[in-house]
Amino acid sequence: MLAALAALALAFASSAAASDAPKEDHARLRYDPRFILERVAAHLHVTLRPDAPLPAILFESATPLGLFQDAMEKQWRFRPRVFVNAYTIAGNLIFLVDDAAHYGRHGRTLDDALAHELVHYLQVVYFKVDLGSRLIAEVCESEAVAVQEWFRARYVQIHDADPM
Repeated sequence: MLAALAALALAFASSAAASDAPKEDHARLRYDPRFILERVAAHLHVTLRPDAPLPAILFESATPLGLFQDAMEKQWRFRPRVFVNAYTIAGNLIFLVDDAAHYGRHGRTLDDALAHELVHYLQVVYFKVDLGSRLIAEVCESEAVAVQEWFRARYVQIHDADPM
């Protein structure tokens, strides 16, 4: 059921993105998600396998809050009241806030947020990390933050400085 809802939300997001003019209040990815995944994987010395299922990416603007809450409640053992960036193991889903003001306030971008969540995907799918342990989860979160900062410095800030 969750997978069907995720597919529906992804299809809605894709069709909305294709048919609507970009909205200023929604952040957009500058890079293709595959590019971000490949760079993050290379940075972590991971060889991507074609048999490993890629996570679906669901944006807040096109995803019902209830879908996010249902997915994350199982993993976090509490029901989040608001939408946040997250990777859900059971559904292999990445949820991303796409409110442009959110990123402007924090000096981040949707691209580096995706890089962060892709680190968690790689930790779970390739490194077989069990995020159930609080200590392991903290170490994994530290690694994801470090890679997010690396990605921002390497690809986002350089892009911002480019006069093109």
